[in-house]
Amino acid sequence: MAYPPLGMQFRPHFGAKKPLEGLLDNINLWAKEHGYKCATLRSTQKSGERVRIAIRCCLGGESRYKTLDENGELLIRTKTGQLRKPYRKRTSKKTGCEFGFILGETGQGSNIFEVRYHPNGSPPHNHPPMMDL
Repeated sequence: MAYPPLGMQFRPHFGAKKPLEGLLDNINLWAKEHGYKCATLRSTQKSGERVRIAIRCCLGGESRYKTLDENGELLIRTKTGQLRKPYRKRTSKKTGCEFGFILGETGQGSNIFEVRYHPNGSPPHNHPPMMDL
């Protein structure tokens, strides 16, 4: 996936009352053209300050389905650190992809967000384009 050019601007849906309303939809319109999908990693939206949003690949992060018990059955690690059987039989599609970038509001309350990259240089995707968007 080609990175969005530095300084590329995204806007929420026209007439949005909240700064982030529909912004991810517009980002994913761009990403879909390149065969990928993005998700919000985190955002800061404090009153009186500019909004910042960290965007990452939707396949980013690590799967919790990593452990096998003595019978070879799949176990997941809960947030408290305990192991248990999963409630549903499914597997995670996460690949640990580190692709991501930061959007920063150009001016306080402007509802225009421009692309800024992560300090680590935003590594490329570690997987081929996704076909099931």
